Amino acid sequence: MYRPPIDRDPHETRGADRKVVSGNPKAPKNQSMKIPKKQRNVSSKNTLPPPPKAPKVFNPLKVLVGDVVPIAIDKFNESNYSYLIKTSNTSCILVDPSDPSLVLKKAESLNLTPSHILVTHNHEDHAGGSLEIIQHCLGCEVISSKIDNVKGMTKSMTHMEELTVGSVTVRAMLTQGHTKGHLCYYITNKMKTGANVNTPPFIFTGDTLFLGGCGKLTQGSATQMASSLLLLSRLPAHTLVYPGHEYTRSNLIFARGVEPDNNFIHEKLRAIEGKACTVPGTIGDELQTNVFIRAANKTSLPSLGLNVSCLDITNPNEFVRLLREAKNKFKPTPQQMVVNTNNFDGFAEASDGNDDPGAAAMAAAASGNVPMETEI
Repeated sequence: MYRPPIDRDPHETRGADRKVVSGNPKAPKNQSMKIPKKQRNVSSKNTLPPPPKAPKVFNPLKVLVGDVVPIAIDKFNESNYSYLIKTSNTSCILVDPSDPSLVLKKAESLNLTPSHILVTHNHEDHAGGSLEIIQHCLGCEVISSKIDNVKGMTKSMTHMEELTVGSVTVRAMLTQGHTKGHLCYYITNKMKTGANVNTPPFIFTGDTLFLGGCGKLTQGSATQMASSLLLLSRLPAHTLVYPGHEYTRSNLIFARGVEPDNNFIHEKLRAIEGKACTVPGTIGDELQTNVFIRAANKTSLPSLGLNVSCLDITNPNEFVRLLREAKNKFKPTPQQMVVNTNNFDGFAEASDGNDDPGAAAMAAAASGNVPMETEI
């Protein structure tokens, strides 16, 4: 008996015994929903787009034993850095933790407990958080030099003394000039789980060596600073450098005026363009771009093409003094210091003043007309 067709949604099911494959309203009864293997992965214009990928979630396991985590500190308006070194799956070393709440929060996010604090020198923007941290982390040791007498210090280290903590060996290096008891910490890694065991050594230089510059002579002399820079310049070239402040851009703009024909300085400025965080550097890079470390290294003195007649180019100590006084005067423009902070949870360098190319600052230093700037 003839029955006229019924106007029905082709995707509608009618009874438990009828299954319709999407897009095929004439499918026979009891057809399986399974797609044959040979039809899988076949592209079609009607194929729905894949679902969006889930957002990336921070995974603390990505920070390996022996890794260094920079922590930007804005508390003192000096673009400070604190650092965290993962020494085991549960422990870490803190370096200059001047903002204890921020640093402890970072350690907690990595499921790590601080076992040691390395303090480079006794200025508040480096040593200020140690006392509060050891109140929260019982048994945590505070290490510095006896000369600087840091508050809360539980262990002092002397020049070239070594200490093993978990996977790393810490060597203290006395680098006078900024303060009388300033220590840099040279770290070698015994192992690095899940990565190349031949990881390069690294050094925390506090306010002795910045990328492209050096610290002010607040308690020491130019002779001491030159000696300290020379000591650091003799470390392996591949040593990673972690300074106490983000002054790289300002330092390199100054260096460009001092050594306008140094292509390494121009290349480094291009390399850091748009970066708010420029650490780490390397000792090898500093030997090519840091006019202070180049002045302290006698073999580099002839390459510095300066037209300041009163400079005694045969005396590196005097040269470092004049360079540092020139840097005290130097103030790049805000336009020169603009950085893109979208790629780093941190800070941009603060600066003001006029467009001084560096060579003019050298002449001012030689004349003795040197006002101070806010840089440490």
